[in-house]
This record gives sequence, C-alpha cells and structure tokens, in this order.
Amino acid sequence: MYVIFRIMRMPFMTTNVQITDYPYTVTKELIIFRDAMLIDGMYLLKSPIQVRQIVINEKRRFIEFQLSKPLSGLPYTKIRIYHKSPRDLWDRAMKNLFKVEEGTVK
Repeated sequence: MYVIFRIMRMPFMTTNVQITDYPYTVTKELIIFRDAMLIDGMYLLKSPIQVRQIVINEKRRFIEFQLSKPLSGLPYTKIRIYHKSPRDLWDRAMKNLFKVEEGTVK
C-alpha cells in the first residue's frame, strides 16, 4: 500500500500534512440542518461557513467548496458532494449556509 501512495505522490496514512489539492468526497452521509451541515457523521460545519470558492458542476454532478480555514481533524480544505441534481440541492438547502469571501459561485 505504501508503494501505491508513493507512486501517486500522495501522503501515506502516517504522514501528517495539510492536503489542499485533493477534495474530500462525502461518502457516508450528508445531513443539512437549517443552520449547520454534518458531513459523514463526524464533521460539523456551522453557518455561515466561510469559503473561498464554490463550484457547481452539473455535468459531473457535484458541488465542491473550498474552506477558508481547515477543520480540526480534517486535513482537507476542499469538500466535494455528489448528487443527482446539484443545482437543485444548492438552491433548496445549501445556498443559505455559505459566505463566499472571494470570487463567486461557478
């Protein structure tokens, strides 16, 4: 397994680094409350969530946002959420949770 990580130039499990280029993909569950979002049952993001950029890709069916500050215990700054209709998810539940510092929603 170590060899695979070295070939792909990714940090190994025991390496303590800040991963900024690879997005964290929500795999288990996403629970959206009125004023917060729970990712995979472990990471709670309270609104307003400070983000640098939000990307909604309807062709590949995901919403990706880049956090301004990394969460404690989560080395990723980009979080990607796959959904069958990402624009609908954004309009119905998620757009009120975020505050964009720079740029706009793409």
